[in-house]
Amino acid sequence: MKISLEKWKKEDYHVFFNASKDNALRENMSDTFPKTLEECKEIVHFFSTSTDTTEYIRAIKVDNQIVGCIAAFFEEDMYCKNAEISYWLSAEYRGKGIMSQVIETFTQALFSEFDIHRIWARPFERNKASQGVLKKVGFSYEGLLKQNVLKDGLFLDSVIYAFIKQ
Repeated sequence: MKISLEKWKKEDYHVFFNASKDNALRENMSDTFPKTLEECKEIVHFFSTSTDTTEYIRAIKVDNQIVGCIAAFFEEDMYCKNAEISYWLSAEYRGKGIMSQVIETFTQALFSEFDIHRIWARPFERNKASQGVLKKVGFSYEGLLKQNVLKDGLFLDSVIYAFIKQ
């Protein structure tokens, strides 16, 4: 199995659209995660034209097929040495160790290509799989944010994990 991270191409919007139909994925993503074909076209067009200055977004490929996405969002001002990451995989590729390899590779790339010191993620507290992947690749648990998310009319907790450059 060959795993690679590549810049999105605008014609790859259909992959995003297919993923957007996955309820298990959507319940762990923000409410702004694209749902319609048009929203998916717009977001993938944005990804494909990104200059990698305020965000760094890559398609996750397994054996040359897009199966997910990973993104870093660079912070500004006094937080300028931080990047928040977000990621997802298509259902049939979850639980196979792919995301741990991806996050490890992505983290190394971020530290080597950008002037950042800390990478962090904020999964929902209920998303144990995401937390497990972060722990597996060396991210440290930093804390619980009580009821800091309003999703589908419910307040949810989220947690923070971070990896600090050595």
